[in-house]
Amino acid sequence: MIEIVNELLSELNLDINDANTDLINTLVTDAQIITLSAVNSTKKIEDYADNQIFQRAVKTLATQLFYDRTLANGTATGYRMMVTQLQAQEEIAEDDAQ
Repeated sequence: MIEIVNELLSELNLDINDANTDLINTLVTDAQIITLSAVNSTKKIEDYADNQIFQRAVKTLATQLFYDRTLANGTATGYRMMVTQLQAQEEIAEDDAQ
């Protein structure tokens, strides 16, 4: 998770200091939990460590939480699109397993 936090600090052009690092770490953790719950709550975050769509969805949601902690207007369309793609991947994986 350290890597995604550092990447997001860079993408948001934030100074690397304890306050920013702690904040982004919290937002990334929240975004991971929310995204995992939306995609497949029976899996672990580690199961998506190499999934680029999952990682981008987490960054997207964490960024949105950074700018709007209450998500007053809901989640962004791009984030919902990525979650839909991840859900489809899960459905395909389930079909292949049967």
